[in-house]
Amino acid sequence: MGKVIIDNGFKYKGNSKDFLEALMNNTHYCGLLRNFKKEETYEKLLHWILSYEPVLTSTGKEFPDLKEIYKMAGIPYSHIGTDLRDIYFAIFKLNVDDPSKFVDRNRKLCQVLINCFGERVYFRVGLGVIPRAGEKFTFSFVKPILGFETFWVKNVNHEIYNGGQILTIELDVEPLNLYLQLLTEKAYLNDKIPGLEYYGNLKDETREKLVKLYKNL
Repeated sequence: MGKVIIDNGFKYKGNSKDFLEALMNNTHYCGLLRNFKKEETYEKLLHWILSYEPVLTSTGKEFPDLKEIYKMAGIPYSHIGTDLRDIYFAIFKLNVDDPSKFVDRNRKLCQVLINCFGERVYFRVGLGVIPRAGEKFTFSFVKPILGFETFWVKNVNHEIYNGGQILTIELDVEPLNLYLQLLTEKAYLNDKIPGLEYYGNLKDETREKLVKLYKNL
């Protein structure tokens, strides 16, 4: 659970604009880095993000071009791409090290596990309402590393550990397929698929096998 990303296949390579939009749309996370010691250009860019977000909100303007930002933030243009990524992944690291900072009062700490074409990302968030399986879940912060921001709730898992509750919300880029779920349940009950796939992710060849096996269902 300490790993930010487990790379098993698909890999999206976000550009600097992707990282900028994710940070500007989630400035609350940026604010959690205020008191951390940082490089001078990193600190200036972080300050600019936090101070400029209210301007975007009040005026409805679009995100400025990166060439404009370096002038407004007072940093060399060559530093912007690196500093945006450093700020972004510093938020991920803080999320692993101190997840309580990401939970507002009266919210419940939840672990979000996102499956995206073989890649898995963990992030802890505070939720006021726990989503149900099959519902849509939008989380723009992960778009720079996954290429997606809208997902579907696959499972909601509750675990009691050391006297406390751990709630994990499993998301997927594909909507919940109730027909495939029915086929999977039947196959598992008839020992046609292993528990590893039943409780995890079905392989493509397994899906094809199930459709052929139960085509009259």
